[in-house]
Amino acid sequence: MSYEAYENSDDIPPIGIPTDTYNLVETEINGQTSFVLKEDGQFTATFLNNNIVYVITSNKLDYDECQKVVESMK
Repeated sequence: MSYEAYENSDDIPPIGIPTDTYNLVETEINGQTSFVLKEDGQFTATFLNNNIVYVITSNKLDYDECQKVVESMK
């Protein structure tokens, strides 16, 4: 997991998520708009909360288990 904190929302640059197949889904997780990528055994969830950009990634783990971890974050 990585995160970047910003003093105000005007400082947050556009969020880019690299993908070869564009298998990107916009969804809501715990009330937050989130972008989830499931591709080639990799799982990436990206979301913004209180001026912090969170990027959660995993490799070769079950997608459903990864989703549960992300949903457990408060």
